[in-house]
Amino acid sequence: MAKRRLVVPRRGFFVIVPLEYRQSAAPPPDWYIDALMKSCGRQYYVGLLSAAALHGAVRIAEAARLEGDLPIAQRLGHLLDAVSAGEVGTVLAEWVADQHPRFVALRPDRPGVGAAKDGRWRVLVNDEVEVEE
Repeated sequence: MAKRRLVVPRRGFFVIVPLEYRQSAAPPPDWYIDALMKSCGRQYYVGLLSAAALHGAVRIAEAARLEGDLPIAQRLGHLLDAVSAGEVGTVLAEWVADQHPRFVALRPDRPGVGAAKDGRWRVLVNDEVEVEE
């Protein structure tokens, strides 16, 4: 019987590594991140594109609008455009425009000075978005 391989992303939390993921040493984080964060008792945000893939981009865009979180809605819209899903964000884009928002950095942890500007979403594009195909 083959040994089971385990990854321990946090003390007391174990992830079994299936055979097909032994080369990378762990399965994709989206397989276990929800359980990990629940075990820590912490709330978290799934990356916007991952959330869109899991829950449907239309639902995520509508939730951002209904929640009223303008900077997140701006970033989400920019990312939807980056993956050629701009039609999903049409209602979101109208709502964002009606709010007359200030520019926000795509990556809030990085400076936006000198970054390209996305006028539709009023986002300072201070990082490159890598789109997987």
